[in-house]
Amino acid sequence: MLIGFFFIIVYLRYKNLISFCYLILLIEYAGRITIGFFKPVIATHTPSGAIGNFILVPLSIIMFILSIMMAKKYK
Repeated sequence: MLIGFFFIIVYLRYKNLISFCYLILLIEYAGRITIGFFKPVIATHTPSGAIGNFILVPLSIIMFILSIMMAKKYK
């Protein structure tokens, strides 16, 4: 929730830091995948949010690249 509040503050007040938010999102979800690879959780079924890790990593890379391209376009 702390990262979510940080993203909301950036969106409302500091729009020039949106690229940084995508970078934080990429690091967070890549870290989740890495931790899950080295120390897997034993469960009876796949957790409901597990597929989101694999979707958000490439999505955050794409959005990070697009946000940098758009920032350069408007300067």
